[in-house]
Amino acid sequence: MLSVRTGMTREDADTCGVVLAAAGIGHRLVLRRDGWALLVREPDADRAVRELDLYQQENPPEAQEAPPPPSAPLRSWGGIASAAAIAAFCLALGPTDETPGLATARGALAQAICAGHLSRTVTALFLHVDFLHLLGNMAGLLVFGTALCAAAGSGAGILLMLLSGAGGNLMNALFYRAGHLSVGASTGVFGAVGLLMGFTLMHKRRVAEAWLAPAAGVLFIALLGNSERADLTAHAFGCLCGLLLGLIWARIFPRPAGSRIQAVLLLSAAALTAASFAF
Repeated sequence: MLSVRTGMTREDADTCGVVLAAAGIGHRLVLRRDGWALLVREPDADRAVRELDLYQQENPPEAQEAPPPPSAPLRSWGGIASAAAIAAFCLALGPTDETPGLATARGALAQAICAGHLSRTVTALFLHVDFLHLLGNMAGLLVFGTALCAAAGSGAGILLMLLSGAGGNLMNALFYRAGHLSVGASTGVFGAVGLLMGFTLMHKRRVAEAWLAPAAGVLFIALLGNSERADLTAHAFGCLCGLLLGLIWARIFPRPAGSRIQAVLLLSAAALTAASFAF
């Protein structure tokens, strides 16, 4: 028998097998070191190649999508910008340990959020207890925020992190109802972890690969977030919000949106932040 396709994934091999079966061409699938190979009888080789080529012309497989343009890595600047933004806010407002009343005025105070002060779900993301707290969250944004922005585009990545962080703070406030106060960008960092998991589930459809992002998030907790004042429930809710947003967003935008849409999304994130601090 002759090989008409080699080095395939199991999914691609199964697809080719279905195409040949529909055309009435006998075949075998064999696993080799470089992947799966498709074998047919020598008299059927030419017709099998034609059938497969015709199918691929009519149904371009996702695995053979055009590679991103050389400028694609530039999408990842959003992680750096996010880290710089929280640093700027901390320098401008000061750490909450050194600024009396800042946390209670702008932090994620459960009873205030439940009373309708939803702007706190956003402003709390930009407040930090001290500079060590800030540095830990900057590191998280540089890692997970950069990965997210590389996958979705910087405008989309920044807005989605902001929304998942705010959503996590809202869910945390509804969970506690009263007597709970939290600050810090870590809820948004774990939102990025959930977003990456949602993107992987939607694009790859492989649960094993989707667990790489939350596994890295657990490592982040162990290294930087496992302090007495770490708000683990907010982290969990941020990750959950990110997962849900990631599944929805990846469904709507299977590829990163264009530069104009990215600019609009970035401006939306900036406007939401400004409006939250204005109220």
